[in-house]
Amino acid sequence: MKKIILIIVVVVFVIFLAIYLYGLSLPAEQKFKASKTIATSPQKIWQVLSDWKGQKEWRTDLKKVEVIDDKTFLEYPHYGPPIRFELLKIEQPTFMELKLTHPRFTSIYKITLTQQGEKTLLEEDYVFNYPSPMTRVLIPIFFNIDEFSKTFFNNLEKQVLKK
Repeated sequence: MKKIILIIVVVVFVIFLAIYLYGLSLPAEQKFKASKTIATSPQKIWQVLSDWKGQKEWRTDLKKVEVIDDKTFLEYPHYGPPIRFELLKIEQPTFMELKLTHPRFTSIYKITLTQQGEKTLLEEDYVFNYPSPMTRVLIPIFFNIDEFSKTFFNNLEKQVLKK
């Protein structure tokens, strides 16, 4: 019985060590870009996008949003701890830069709105920093940024066109 327990402990340790060592080989900084065109003006999109508290109405990933002040708010997702957002730069209605702080990562998020005739091109740019090698390995398993971004843009579009 002791031998079986020892084997289990060694196997678990080796798996943990392998994940950790693999995480060390991954870059701490990871980038992501996405874009979408919406058939409306940047001003209409901006009204929805910059209404922090109102995002709970159209974002399916949020339980609640708590506004701290005009430059800081907390998002409470349905899963995991809250994410703190700090507004770093704003050029209304075409550009916004935010710093995201989560217990497992930080990120700089930029969104640019460019009018193209009667449509607006939205471009988002994330730069994530994952200090923990374990997080670098596990985040992509539990969080799909591509799907998150598609859902965000689609829900934003529905909300904007509804108004």
